[in-house]
Amino acid sequence: MVPRPYAAMVLAVAVAGAGAGLVAIPALLWTTPVIGGLLLLAARQTLGTPLVAPSPGAGELPPTLEASVVRALAELPAGTARSLLADVVRLARPLFARLGRAGDDRGGGPALGELVAAACAAAGDLAMLDDNLARFERERARSVAQPAEWLDALAHSERARDALVQRLLEAMTVLGRLQGQATAAAAAEDGTLAEAARELRAEAEAHAAATREIDLLLGASV
Repeated sequence: MVPRPYAAMVLAVAVAGAGAGLVAIPALLWTTPVIGGLLLLAARQTLGTPLVAPSPGAGELPPTLEASVVRALAELPAGTARSLLADVVRLARPLFARLGRAGDDRGGGPALGELVAAACAAAGDLAMLDDNLARFERERARSVAQPAEWLDALAHSERARDALVQRLLEAMTVLGRLQGQATAAAAAEDGTLAEAARELRAEAEAHAAATREIDLLLGASV
C-alpha cells in the first residue's frame, strides 16, 4: 500500500541513521529503526483513511435524485411547499437505505425515485400557486371591484392548491405506511409507489394551467 518512493526514502533515512549511529551517536542505532517503522505505519494508516469521510445517512438517495432534491429545496421559499417536500424526502431516505441493504430486485427503487421526483415538481407548482395567490390578494386589496374572470381564476387556483397539498400528504401517507413493511420493494409489486407518483404528477400537470391563468391576469393588471 505504501508507495515505493516513500518506502525508499524511509529506507535511506534508516541507512543514514545507522551509519551516523556507528560513527557518532550510538543511540541512533536503535532509535532509527523505531522511527522508520513509525513512519511506515503512519503512511499505511493515512492511505487507508478517506480524505472526506462520508457523513452518516449520506448517499441514501440516488445521486441524480439527490441533486434534484437539494436544488428544489434550495429554490423553494419557506412555507407549505418546502415543508411538505422536506417531509416526503425525510420519509423516503430510510426506504432507499433499506432497499440498498436488501437488494432491490423488484423495482422498488425506480418507483420510489419517481415518487420523490414527482413531489419535487408538485412542490414547485404549489409554491408558484402560493405566490400568485398572495399577489392576487394584494391586487384585490388595492382594487375596488374585481372582474368576474379574476374571481373564477382565484377559485380555480385555490382548488388547485388544495389538491396539490392533498396529493403530497397522500404521498407522505404511502411512505409512512411502507416504514412498517419488511421492505419497501413490496410496494412495487402492487403498484402503490408507482400509482402515487402518477397521481401526484397528474395533479401537478392538471393544475399548471391555473398557475399560468392567474399569472396572466395579474400581469395584465400591472
